[in-house]
Amino acid sequence: MFSHIDALPPRAYPLRLGCAGRPQRPVALALALTLALGAAAGCAAQRKVGGSESPAPTAGATAESAAAAGNSAGANVTTGPDEQLARDAIAATAPRSPRRLVFAWALKDRDARFNGQGVARVEPPYRARLDLFGPRGEGYVSAAAVGAELRIPPAAQSQAAMLPPPALLWTALGVLNPPGDARLTGASRQGDETRLEFARGGERWRFTLVGGRLRRAELDGAGPGRQTVELSGEGALGLPRSAVYRDYAEFRELTLTLDRANEAESFPPETWSPGGR
Repeated sequence: MFSHIDALPPRAYPLRLGCAGRPQRPVALALALTLALGAAAGCAAQRKVGGSESPAPTAGATAESAAAAGNSAGANVTTGPDEQLARDAIAATAPRSPRRLVFAWALKDRDARFNGQGVARVEPPYRARLDLFGPRGEGYVSAAAVGAELRIPPAAQSQAAMLPPPALLWTALGVLNPPGDARLTGASRQGDETRLEFARGGERWRFTLVGGRLRRAELDGAGPGRQTVELSGEGALGLPRSAVYRDYAEFRELTLTLDRANEAESFPPETWSPGGR
């Protein structure tokens, strides 16, 4: 630490007498020694961390620490899905007034095919009643979706297997109503196309909107397997002209083709309790 002082070339310094008659070295040498001792004390103090010696960081260690700090800061910055995008999509497709829809339906099963006419009654906030009739007008199945609940009369449980789960049934009506206990895990927009993804346990629910209108929904999971609803065309009141529901595990396909739709008065409360009409 004092090597720079020891290396000074020898030089003769004249002695001076102080007030006590003792020799004094020049002021310059005393100042140099003072500064050197102060620097040494400062370095030692910096190496003291909690009473123990801590080596001074090297240039490489300093660079590594800066990089680690940068990576840590980046890891703490999370960009979750755009919840506002999801809220806007749900609001854009929500039922706004009571409606009555008349449609044709056709079912392709692994063992048989069925077809007939159907009627749907829809009312805000999220109530829908579906009645399917056979070729001769006989009742085939009735069900009501109230929010995320699917209500089916006990006597119609076997026929109701042809119907999609509530969120996909709403999709068939052009309404985005994901399961209430599902968590939004993805939201993106590209041009006029919006994609949303929700998770519930091992299930994944994906929805696609184009121009603010629902066009596709998919359920994928170990339990229900893969199920989809594809919407196409535009019918009365801006509703989809056609809805095709597919259950890939059951080799089942249900097609609804809109015939007409019109505004209606509010429906009586018992409408939403099939079997108790």
